[in-house]
Amino acid sequence: MTNDKKIEEVLALYEKEQAAFDNHWLWKELNTTPKEFYQQVNEYVKTSGVAEHVWEKKLKEAKQALEIKLKEQRGQYQAVNFKVLKGIRV
Repeated sequence: MTNDKKIEEVLALYEKEQAAFDNHWLWKELNTTPKEFYQQVNEYVKTSGVAEHVWEKKLKEAKQALEIKLKEQRGQYQAVNFKVLKGIRV
């Protein structure tokens, strides 16, 4: 497989995932688009009095937690046998 073909496959996957995100039921339920939603969130944060560094820190933590959850759901982590790990002492 050539690099060009790999790039095309990645681009096609990205476009498919982006379209699925843009057409998610949540946006229809909220009667908005992702772009409008995030603009409203940013405006709310600016007027809420929360310090920007605090907001960025909490947002980063939430994104990390979501990424871990998604990876677990997709099975990208190997299953861990906690009974075996429980017996291992350092």
